[in-house]
Amino acid sequence: MAQAYLWEGRIEKAASLALQALALNPRSMTAYRVLPPCYAIFGRYNEARRSIGILRARNPEINQGWFSRSNPALAWSPIRDRFMMRVGERLVALGMPR
Repeated sequence: MAQAYLWEGRIEKAASLALQALALNPRSMTAYRVLPPCYAIFGRYNEARRSIGILRARNPEINQGWFSRSNPALAWSPIRDRFMMRVGERLVALGMPR
């Protein structure tokens, strides 16, 4: 659910649900997929870097492009394009490879 809110642009709700998911399951990959862009948008760069580090420690192949491909339903969606324009470069600046 958190990822759906993220793609929809409801960042506060996405972050809240991701944090709730982590409280229930601290190993939730879905929550760690949602948090880096949320934190980047909020300007919480240390938390974004930490989340990126955890995510990449669990799956080193994750990169900036992966975020736009991680939801096949949005593969050719203007929603995805707007989101990636908004947050893509921030993720790279925070340590996410391209």
